[in-house]
Amino acid sequence: LGSDRISLAPGPIAASLVEKDSPWPTGGSGDAESVQFGGYQLDKRGYPSFLYRLGQLSFTDRIEPSATGLRRIITVRGEQRAENVWLRIHAGKQLQAPDGRQPAGWVALTNPDGLTVSVPESTAPELRQVGDQHEWLIHVSTTGSSDRQIEVRYSW
Repeated sequence: LGSDRISLAPGPIAASLVEKDSPWPTGGSGDAESVQFGGYQLDKRGYPSFLYRLGQLSFTDRIEPSATGLRRIITVRGEQRAENVWLRIHAGKQLQAPDGRQPAGWVALTNPDGLTVSVPESTAPELRQVGDQHEWLIHVSTTGSSDRQIEVRYSW
């Protein structure tokens, strides 16, 4: 399994936030609308895809190894229009731009533990601060007519 350990953002993968600065839910039963875990599937190579549901949206969260860490493909499906739904892709007491250049069309943030998260610029990630926590969010708005796929890369 290796000796390098990383911690991803705690809590649910997605949330419906009434206000953009609303606190990220913990995923507990007291949350107004919480993500429901729907199990997982393994592909023929043994890579997992985790299944979630939030309201009318379904999420498939596929994780696989890459040359520099992990590659995560999050597919969002919805039959109806969804607004105020966000993905939290990175969190920590401090997030900053990493040293070095990123591939063209990609943006990245690194936490003090050395975990760098990269996403395509086209996902328009937003950095916010809630209390002493920084969070990097991607707004997920679906029209109900097509899937949205978001690639997230982790390196350390």
